[in-house]
Amino acid sequence: MCKKNLEIPGFSLAVARVGGITELVRQLNDRMEKSGITYKGKKINRYHISRWLHGKQQFPAELAGVVEDVTGVTKERLRPDIFQ
Repeated sequence: MCKKNLEIPGFSLAVARVGGITELVRQLNDRMEKSGITYKGKKINRYHISRWLHGKQQFPAELAGVVEDVTGVTKERLRPDIFQ
């Protein structure tokens, strides 16, 4: 991992690692569908990602494992307030 990545907040890094919001939405929904997981009974969409990315809503800890699986960004980095 390059040194610059250490300065990027966890969720921003997750988005960057897969190539952007649209690709993260696609990969998360694919993984969640295979695992039978939903977020508030729905699929993830660009609106969710944008709100989490820009700090308008806190990234949900219950999705940290799925995001870690898809992007390689650890749960601890995504939600350091919960996972240590």
